[in-house]
Amino acid sequence: MNVSGVIGDTYSGLLRQILASKMTDTRRRVKLYELNAERQWDDKGTGHVSSTYVERLKGISLVVRSEQDASLLLESKIHSDTAYQKQQETLIVWSEGDNFDLALSFQERAGCDEIWEKICHVQGKDPSVDFTQDLVEDSEDDRGFDEISESAPPIELPAAELSKLEEISELVQSCLSSPLRREKLATAIENDNYIKVTGNF
Repeated sequence: MNVSGVIGDTYSGLLRQILASKMTDTRRRVKLYELNAERQWDDKGTGHVSSTYVERLKGISLVVRSEQDASLLLESKIHSDTAYQKQQETLIVWSEGDNFDLALSFQERAGCDEIWEKICHVQGKDPSVDFTQDLVEDSEDDRGFDEISESAPPIELPAAELSKLEEISELVQSCLSSPLRREKLATAIENDNYIKVTGNF
Protein backbone atom coordinates (compact mmCIF):
# COMPACT_ATOMS: atom_id res chain seq x y z
CA MET A 1 0.00 0.00 0.00
CA ASN A 2 1.26 3.47 -0.86
CA VAL A 3 1.19 5.23 2.51
CA SER A 4 1.91 8.67 1.09
CA GLY A 5 -0.98 8.25 -1.32
CA VAL A 6 -3.37 7.33 1.49
CA ILE A 7 -2.22 10.32 3.54
CA GLY A 8 -2.61 12.57 0.52
CA ASP A 9 -6.15 11.32 -0.14
CA THR A 10 -7.05 11.74 3.55
CA TYR A 11 -5.64 15.28 3.58
CA SER A 12 -7.52 16.18 0.39
CA GLY A 13 -10.74 14.81 1.85
CA LEU A 14 -10.23 16.85 5.02
CA LEU A 15 -9.67 20.02 3.01
CA ARG A 16 -12.88 19.38 1.06
CA GLN A 17 -14.80 18.94 4.32
CA ILE A 18 -13.39 22.17 5.75
CA LEU A 19 -14.23 24.05 2.56
CA ALA A 20 -17.74 22.61 2.53
CA SER A 21 -18.31 23.62 6.15
CA LYS A 22 -17.18 27.17 5.40
CA MET A 23 -19.46 27.34 2.39
CA THR A 24 -22.48 26.43 4.54
CA ASP A 25 -21.71 29.13 7.13
CA THR A 26 -24.50 31.60 6.36
CA ARG A 27 -22.89 34.29 8.54
CA ARG A 28 -20.16 34.69 5.94
CA ARG A 29 -22.49 34.50 2.92
CA VAL A 30 -22.37 37.71 0.90
CA LYS A 31 -23.30 39.25 -2.40
CA LEU A 32 -20.53 41.26 -4.04
CA TYR A 33 -21.54 44.46 -5.83
CA GLU A 34 -19.60 46.91 -7.99
CA LEU A 35 -20.82 50.44 -8.73
CA ASN A 36 -20.89 51.07 -12.48
CA ALA A 37 -20.51 54.30 -14.45
CA GLU A 38 -24.27 54.96 -14.22
CA ARG A 39 -24.02 54.79 -10.39
CA GLN A 40 -25.98 51.55 -10.35
CA TRP A 41 -24.86 48.42 -8.51
CA ASP A 42 -23.83 45.43 -10.63
CA ASP A 43 -24.19 42.01 -8.99
CA LYS A 44 -20.78 40.31 -9.28
CA GLY A 45 -21.83 37.06 -7.62
CA THR A 46 -22.67 35.33 -4.34
CA GLY A 47 -20.05 33.70 -2.18
CA HIS A 48 -18.43 33.47 1.23
CA VAL A 49 -16.07 36.11 2.62
CA SER A 50 -13.04 35.77 4.85
CA SER A 51 -10.27 38.05 6.06
CA THR A 52 -6.91 36.42 5.62
CA TYR A 53 -3.27 37.17 4.85
CA VAL A 54 -2.62 37.13 1.11
CA GLU A 55 1.03 36.68 0.22
CA ARG A 56 0.68 38.31 -3.21
CA LEU A 57 -0.79 41.47 -1.66
CA LYS A 58 1.49 41.38 1.42
CA GLY A 59 -1.30 42.02 3.89
CA ILE A 60 -4.63 41.05 5.44
CA SER A 61 -7.25 41.04 2.71
CA LEU A 62 -10.95 40.53 2.12
CA VAL A 63 -11.37 37.38 0.06
CA VAL A 64 -14.67 36.27 -1.48
CA ARG A 65 -15.02 32.89 -3.12
CA SER A 66 -18.03 31.83 -5.18
CA GLU A 67 -20.47 29.51 -3.44
CA GLN A 68 -20.92 27.65 -6.74
CA ASP A 69 -17.39 26.63 -7.63
CA ALA A 70 -15.12 28.35 -5.04
CA SER A 71 -13.66 30.58 -7.76
CA LEU A 72 -12.18 33.89 -6.61
CA LEU A 73 -14.65 36.79 -6.79
CA LEU A 74 -12.68 39.32 -4.75
CA GLU A 75 -9.22 39.73 -3.28
CA SER A 76 -8.91 43.17 -1.73
CA LYS A 77 -6.13 44.22 0.64
CA ILE A 78 -7.29 46.18 3.70
CA HIS A 79 -5.20 49.36 3.46
CA SER A 80 -4.74 51.54 6.51
CA ASP A 81 -6.03 54.65 4.69
CA THR A 82 -9.02 53.14 2.87
CA ALA A 83 -12.35 54.55 4.08
CA TYR A 84 -14.79 51.73 4.79
CA GLN A 85 -18.38 52.36 5.80
CA LYS A 86 -20.89 50.03 7.43
CA GLN A 87 -24.49 50.70 6.43
CA GLN A 88 -27.88 49.26 7.34
CA GLU A 89 -26.28 46.63 9.65
CA THR A 90 -25.53 44.16 6.83
CA LEU A 91 -23.64 46.25 4.27
CA ILE A 92 -19.98 47.29 4.00
CA VAL A 93 -18.94 49.70 1.23
CA TRP A 94 -15.61 51.18 0.21
CA SER A 95 -13.71 52.65 -2.73
CA GLU A 96 -10.63 51.26 -4.43
CA GLY A 97 -9.04 53.89 -6.63
CA ASP A 98 -11.00 56.46 -8.61
CA ASN A 99 -14.58 55.55 -9.51
CA PHE A 100 -14.26 51.96 -8.31
CA ASP A 101 -16.71 51.36 -5.48
CA LEU A 102 -17.40 47.96 -3.98
CA ALA A 103 -19.98 46.62 -1.54
CA LEU A 104 -20.47 43.44 0.43
CA SER A 105 -24.08 42.69 1.31
CA PHE A 106 -24.22 40.11 4.11
CA GLN A 107 -26.97 37.58 4.60
CA GLU A 108 -26.66 37.96 8.37
CA ARG A 109 -25.80 40.89 10.63
CA ALA A 110 -23.43 38.72 12.71
CA GLY A 111 -21.24 38.10 9.66
CA CYS A 112 -21.14 41.80 8.82
CA ASP A 113 -20.16 42.67 12.40
CA GLU A 114 -17.43 40.03 12.38
CA ILE A 115 -15.78 41.26 9.17
CA TRP A 116 -16.23 44.89 10.23
CA GLU A 117 -14.35 44.22 13.47
CA LYS A 118 -11.50 42.64 11.52
CA ILE A 119 -11.29 45.62 9.16
CA CYS A 120 -11.21 47.97 12.15
CA HIS A 121 -8.57 45.81 13.87
CA VAL A 122 -6.28 46.05 10.84
CA GLN A 123 -6.76 49.82 10.66
CA GLY A 124 -6.62 50.35 14.43
CA LYS A 125 -10.11 51.86 14.50
CA ASP A 126 -13.09 51.64 16.84
CA PRO A 127 -15.59 49.05 15.47
CA SER A 128 -18.48 50.82 17.22
CA VAL A 129 -18.13 53.66 14.67
CA ASP A 130 -19.61 53.12 11.19
CA PHE A 131 -16.72 54.90 9.39
CA THR A 132 -13.10 53.78 9.57
CA GLN A 133 -11.73 57.13 8.38
CA ASP A 134 -12.63 60.74 9.20
CA LEU A 135 -14.61 62.16 6.30
CA VAL A 136 -13.96 65.78 5.31
CA GLU A 137 -17.17 67.77 5.13
CA ASP A 138 -18.35 68.40 1.54
CA SER A 139 -15.49 66.36 0.13
CA GLU A 140 -15.88 64.21 -2.95
CA ASP A 141 -15.53 61.08 -0.81
CA ASP A 142 -18.33 62.25 1.47
CA ARG A 143 -20.64 62.88 -1.48
CA GLY A 144 -19.67 59.50 -2.86
CA PHE A 145 -20.75 57.77 0.32
CA ASP A 146 -24.07 59.65 0.23
CA GLU A 147 -24.64 58.43 -3.31
CA ILE A 148 -23.73 54.88 -2.30
CA SER A 149 -26.17 55.05 0.60
CA GLU A 150 -28.99 56.25 -1.63
CA SER A 151 -28.31 53.61 -4.27
CA ALA A 152 -27.48 50.78 -1.87
CA PRO A 153 -27.68 47.27 -3.36
CA PRO A 154 -31.13 45.66 -3.42
CA ILE A 155 -32.19 43.18 -0.76
CA GLU A 156 -32.15 39.54 -1.78
CA LEU A 157 -35.02 37.59 -0.26
CA PRO A 158 -34.63 33.92 0.70
CA ALA A 159 -36.83 31.42 -1.12
CA ALA A 160 -40.45 31.53 0.10
CA GLU A 161 -40.30 28.10 1.73
CA LEU A 162 -41.27 26.81 5.17
CA SER A 163 -37.67 25.77 5.82
CA LYS A 164 -36.58 29.40 5.30
CA LEU A 165 -39.00 31.01 7.78
CA GLU A 166 -36.32 31.66 10.42
CA GLU A 167 -34.01 33.19 7.79
CA ILE A 168 -36.87 35.37 6.47
CA SER A 169 -37.68 36.51 10.03
CA GLU A 170 -34.04 37.49 10.70
CA LEU A 171 -33.87 39.46 7.46
CA VAL A 172 -37.07 41.37 8.23
CA GLN A 173 -35.85 42.15 11.77
CA SER A 174 -32.54 43.47 10.42
CA CYS A 175 -34.41 45.89 8.14
CA LEU A 176 -36.65 47.49 10.76
CA SER A 177 -34.06 49.92 12.12
CA SER A 178 -33.32 51.58 8.77
CA PRO A 179 -35.95 53.53 6.77
CA LEU A 180 -33.94 53.04 3.56
CA ARG A 181 -33.62 49.30 4.19
CA ARG A 182 -37.33 49.00 5.01
CA GLU A 183 -38.12 50.67 1.70
CA LYS A 184 -35.85 48.29 -0.20
CA LEU A 185 -37.40 45.32 1.61
CA ALA A 186 -40.87 46.48 0.59
CA THR A 187 -39.70 46.82 -3.01
CA ALA A 188 -38.21 43.33 -2.98
CA ILE A 189 -41.43 41.86 -1.56
CA GLU A 190 -43.51 43.55 -4.26
CA ASN A 191 -41.17 42.60 -7.09
CA ASP A 192 -40.91 38.94 -6.03
CA ASN A 193 -44.68 38.50 -5.41
CA TYR A 194 -43.69 37.36 -1.91
CA ILE A 195 -47.12 37.93 -0.37
CA LYS A 196 -48.77 35.82 -3.06
CA VAL A 197 -46.22 33.00 -2.72
CA THR A 198 -46.24 32.87 1.08
CA GLY A 199 -50.04 32.86 0.99
CA ASN A 200 -49.82 29.37 -0.47
CA PHE A 201 -48.18 27.92 2.67
